[in-house]
Amino acid sequence: MKVLIIDDEPNVREGLKKIIPWEAEGFDICGEGIDGQNGLEKIMILNPDLVLIDIRMPGLMGIEVIEEAKKRGFKGKFIITTGYSDFTYAKRAMGLGVEAYILKPIDEDELIEMIEKIKDKILKEKEITQKLDVSETYVIKSLLTHLLLGSSLSIMEQDKYNELKEKNESYQLLLVDIEEKKETVSLIEEQIKDYLEARLAVKTLIVEKYLLIIIQNKEQGYIDEAIDTLQEKLAKRYQITCKMALDTSLIKIQEIGESYTLVKELLNKKFLYPNERLLTSKRIDMYAKESEQSRIINVEHVSEQIYRLLQVGDMIKIKQVLEELKLQLQSESVRKDKVISVFSNILVKTGTKTIEANQEVGKLLPSGEQIIEVIYHCRDVEDVIEYIEEQLRIIVQEFKVSSPENNMKKIIYYIENNYNKELKLELLAELFNYNSAYLGKSFKNYTGQSFNVYIDQLRINRAKELLRHKEMKVYEIAKAVGYKHIDYFHSKFKKYVGISPLEYKKNCEK
Repeated sequence: MKVLIIDDEPNVREGLKKIIPWEAEGFDICGEGIDGQNGLEKIMILNPDLVLIDIRMPGLMGIEVIEEAKKRGFKGKFIITTGYSDFTYAKRAMGLGVEAYILKPIDEDELIEMIEKIKDKILKEKEITQKLDVSETYVIKSLLTHLLLGSSLSIMEQDKYNELKEKNESYQLLLVDIEEKKETVSLIEEQIKDYLEARLAVKTLIVEKYLLIIIQNKEQGYIDEAIDTLQEKLAKRYQITCKMALDTSLIKIQEIGESYTLVKELLNKKFLYPNERLLTSKRIDMYAKESEQSRIINVEHVSEQIYRLLQVGDMIKIKQVLEELKLQLQSESVRKDKVISVFSNILVKTGTKTIEANQEVGKLLPSGEQIIEVIYHCRDVEDVIEYIEEQLRIIVQEFKVSSPENNMKKIIYYIENNYNKELKLELLAELFNYNSAYLGKSFKNYTGQSFNVYIDQLRINRAKELLRHKEMKVYEIAKAVGYKHIDYFHSKFKKYVGISPLEYKKNCEK
């Protein structure tokens, strides 16, 4: 307990400090007041449990100090020490709830006896207050939990709800997810509560798997600063980053359930926004504004794009493709399961394309089930991309082993392995980092044929092999060598062979 001594005479103050064994009586002297005004300021700053105060002092009289302190909400006890036995002062003092009115010179035993009585009274009041605070805290936490989860309220909770509703105070919700080992979670939660409670008017409770912090009536800038400082301290002390979600709008008690749903949804998107320590609706909306116009994600197209880049060993462009995909998913603010589905499908489909071209190389990739399992347990989208890149690097290394060193030979090698797909000079130029016009001239100089003629002859020669050795229909062969339309295939075949595919097949069977 704390005691404050207020008297304009230094000797009296020193005497009161020495004649009473304050420490033995359970008190610490927290300060001294040298006059009425100074004493009032010390009362309001130090908030002592007991004040010993003189009546007649320069400036404010002792009685006036007591009156003003009571008006300002001070709840501590007073003992008046005075050299005047004026009944009027004593009567006013008693009316203000002063515990004792002791005349100077002070009787040491009388003062000690009075202090012991006041000490007992203070301790009993503290015990009652503590019990009431515990009960009040329990009711409020129970009420908030039921409001957040949409459960029915007890009679006591309903009364407290009506009381809070009538007060019409404003709140903000901060939700914290601590993804750490169980033995450190409770310690970190205490650190967060202690830090914020010392700086903001907050109530904290555990709801579901989260730490919920209800902030009362504070400016947004002050809240943001407190949260930033807290996260820096956690990162420095525990080497962790707690994901937090804040509803920046001011809400009333009756809106708390909706606000909780919002912050929970924000926190569920942490997988997609690993670089955002504090998730807010405004911050996530920024991703949509920063991104290009939303496009439908074509998994087949992306996996084909990655497969082409794999064949030419371009991991830089593969990384760019994956980053662009991440930004698109962020702009659409999709849930974790959608992120997992998109990236898993892309890697699985890329693996399938690799197996179709080279079964031995394709087998180096994990199975579909393994891919989904690993991606599901990734911490965030950055981990997912890192995992996919690791798998694709293995394939790139294998393709490099069988691929020629010379650039033009690499292009020929690529064409021979992809002639049955849609191939254009512009695509090859992009894949191999050429200007398309320059590549066209270089290709003709190297092969003696234009790009289109080279592709056509490669396809037609392959079609001739299939016509000679496979029991396939003509339209199936056309599709197998890269021609979508049977009529176009017929015209090309006749141009280079001189007869139709069917005639060629019949001639071979003779």
